Amino acid sequence: MNMQDTEALKIVLIAALPLIFTLTLREAATGFMAYRLGDRTGLAQGRLSWNPMVHLDWLGTVILPLGMMLLAGVTQFPLIFGWAKPMPVDYRQCQQPRLAFRWIALTGLGAYLLMGLAWSLLGGILRGVDAPDFFRSMAFWGLWMNAVFFAWSLLPLPPMDGGRLLITFLPPPLALKLAQIERYTFLILIGFILLGLHRYTVLPIAFAVSQLLTFL
Repeated sequence: MNMQDTEALKIVLIAALPLIFTLTLREAATGFMAYRLGDRTGLAQGRLSWNPMVHLDWLGTVILPLGMMLLAGVTQFPLIFGWAKPMPVDYRQCQQPRLAFRWIALTGLGAYLLMGLAWSLLGGILRGVDAPDFFRSMAFWGLWMNAVFFAWSLLPLPPMDGGRLLITFLPPPLALKLAQIERYTFLILIGFILLGLHRYTVLPIAFAVSQLLTFL
């Protein structure tokens, strides 16, 4: 293993914990919002918890995103893609299903921003007290992870939060057509990455968000 590979592995190990928090706590936040709006599905299935392990998907939360980082090597702002176990929500249990759909999507986006801001503030504190590089690097990756997944979530494709949010504003016929795209979203995203379109959409948005949260 050469020096570059060793450094990449070190980055992956540092980023693992922020990555798990980013993906799992977002699901927890949407579950608690759904509960507040009247849905009891998450509670019944044992998903209403802040424990990351309850929401962790080994492939989507650990293997794929950390593997992408490892392949990217020592790139300072790598592309990351992944997921946690989707939070089960029965919108029929909510008093206003359409409004609940909107609020839960906004909660997902808001969770990324709040976590990113928390990591940014932590990073500022750690720099101020001259903390070890390990912890400062972890704070950096926590901020970047949340910025990247916020950017992914803005894409107007269900089940991304941006897509679900768009559905709530469209007339019913158009909303139904957009909702039907969900079964193809994963394939669309793969094509999106292979064509390099993320370089002109996801990464610039993520960089802008991370910069904004740094200066708040």
